[in-house]
Amino acid sequence: MNIIKTFEIRYCFAGSQRTFTYQGVRLSDSDTWYLAFLHSGCLITHDTPCGGTYRTMQRFAERSGVTLANWRELSEKT
Repeated sequence: MNIIKTFEIRYCFAGSQRTFTYQGVRLSDSDTWYLAFLHSGCLITHDTPCGGTYRTMQRFAERSGVTLANWRELSEKT
């Protein structure tokens, strides 16, 4: 059985720190960079990757102005 967890994602964009929550079964570092990119409101283009390695997603997000993306689990552990 998959348990839905709650994660907090923090990143910087346009000089300000932003925070949001994400719910899912798991979260990877590359997912974090992609979700931060989407949350930032940057335009999605035909060459926007929708998955890939950590470095691929980090470089792409940083080129779009997203920096310092990180996450932590908020869900209580039982």
